[in-house]
Amino acid sequence: GRHSALDDMLAAGNLDAVWLVTPEDLHAGQALAVLGAGLPLFLEKPLATTYAEGQAVLAAAEAAGVPLQVGFLLRFEARHAMLRAA
Repeated sequence: GRHSALDDMLAAGNLDAVWLVTPEDLHAGQALAVLGAGLPLFLEKPLATTYAEGQAVLAAAEAAGVPLQVGFLLRFEARHAMLRAA
């Protein structure tokens, strides 16, 4: 794989948890890296872009024994509600 800033952060070893808010196609690979480092993860939706990737991420969280939460932070954001109404 390609080396990234995420790899550098994980290698530094001074994190309590990670919050991933990255492009959707990166979610599964980055989540697996974070969970593989044994770190709790908050991942902005979607969990992954395929069922198989989603299952792999869930299995990695269970194996690591750390929390994994998927968020949809802007679901009730007023501007989004106004756009939908329009």
